[in-house]
Amino acid sequence: MIKYIIITFLIFSGLATNAQESKKYQKLLSNPNYRAGYITLRNGDKIEGLIHYFKSGYKEVHFVDKSGEKLIYTARALQNYSNSRYTYVSGKVKKKKYLFFREADNSYKEVKIYQTFADTFQSGFQSYSDEQRKVTGAFDDTYTNGNEEFYGENNRVYYLKKADEELFVSIEKLFLNKEKGKEYFDSCPELKQKIEANEFDDVNLKDLKEVLKILDIYQTCIKP
Repeated sequence: MIKYIIITFLIFSGLATNAQESKKYQKLLSNPNYRAGYITLRNGDKIEGLIHYFKSGYKEVHFVDKSGEKLIYTARALQNYSNSRYTYVSGKVKKKKYLFFREADNSYKEVKIYQTFADTFQSGFQSYSDEQRKVTGAFDDTYTNGNEEFYGENNRVYYLKKADEELFVSIEKLFLNKEKGKEYFDSCPELKQKIEANEFDDVNLKDLKEVLKILDIYQTCIKP
């Protein structure tokens, strides 16, 4: 049975990252659904354990600590997590809403590109009751989780995060709303003009190559 506990308890409970592995934990090591990894709590504590590879995704992570206890953490509860293949960082998209993101490109100094997936996509892992969805960190009744390998290209969403800003911003939303787009790229007159002229209306913003072309223009504007 999965154990659900609140974040404040976890932060002050003094969980050790090098705890002795229980028999229950050792048994799960041979389970192909789990991969060795870690989570990082909001207070910076890093805890090693197992990540359920297929149930963990962009909204929450299914984690097993070395005592063998199964826990679920929302993006709001953690700084990041890793499943040995990818590392996901927690990012704020609204005042109280967080998602896990995987870095898609870090070649730009002023802004980084992260990927996640559309909230409307259902992964098929919705086997929890409303009561059980009161997971560690927050209650979220729009549960849409699942490993990224199960998401199609059309559900991919790219977010931008400026170095000096806290929020992760959907690039699709920036180009759906001209005023928001021009405000976000205010330091780049060329890009603002292209947005005003609807030059990006037919661009596939789910294609990373197309997103990079836009940021190439932005990068040219802000170079010293």
